[in-house]
Amino acid sequence: MISQKMLAAMYEYSYFLVSQQIDGISHTQSLVRPPQGGNSLNWILGHITTSRCNVLAMLDQPTVWDFSDCQPYIPDSDPVPEPDEIINFEVMLNDLRKTQDILMVTIKDLTEEKMQEVKDDQSIGEQLAGYAIHEAYHAGELGITKAAISSK
Repeated sequence: MISQKMLAAMYEYSYFLVSQQIDGISHTQSLVRPPQGGNSLNWILGHITTSRCNVLAMLDQPTVWDFSDCQPYIPDSDPVPEPDEIINFEVMLNDLRKTQDILMVTIKDLTEEKMQEVKDDQSIGEQLAGYAIHEAYHAGELGITKAAISSK
């Protein structure tokens, strides 16, 4: 059974991992794509923030970005968005922190009934766990990408 405590731990640890990987990265560095291909740090962090906006919306909480801000960071979007679509990395870092603050309070206040509520054939608790696992994957991707662009 998925619990509030487990979900909070998953999101806290994921946020910790993401924060470690992006520490000290400038906006310019965030735009560099790895030599072997793949997504930039900016795209990956934008994708994580977009996912968190989905989570917050699912939990009836305010999101930090509107849909147009999320567009460049959704799956199968252009890994090199137009310059006017890219969110500044420092702004993105602040927005990610805001999502963490909102998410931790919201998870703490989740009722068992809300976690068992079914949307799209899964309970809210299952969906939250799935998003956390997805985020952990991308936290690892941040580390690999950071190492790849640092070795250039």
